[in-house]
Amino acid sequence: MVPPGQLDDQTRMAYGHIARRGVTVTAYGPDLPPRPAPGVHGVAVPADDPLAGEQAVIVIGNYFAAGFIARADEPVSPDEPRYEAVLTYDRILITQAVRTLIDRIPPLPYDFAGTPA
Repeated sequence: MVPPGQLDDQTRMAYGHIARRGVTVTAYGPDLPPRPAPGVHGVAVPADDPLAGEQAVIVIGNYFAAGFIARADEPVSPDEPRYEAVLTYDRILITQAVRTLIDRIPPLPYDFAGTPA
């Protein structure tokens, strides 16, 4: 989940760079457009969705799988947020998480060339 206001130009450029390398990149967040950066899939998530309180980076490949998932906890102070987090290499757990996220991707409004479908 990309927190509101954190999908800035630098982040869009980084995600687009990863996508150009043949990696599927999907960003979830409030009010995200279907294509927040070239090659990046965007999924809008309502503020009351349980996913809205989480942040995750999930990597899955032929020989490697990892997930770093965090959710906000009670802050120490207004300027010092605190998170509950887990790092896992459990391929089955990561695959289940990815499948749950993939199920949330709506049909894409454009084709592979980036033109409207």
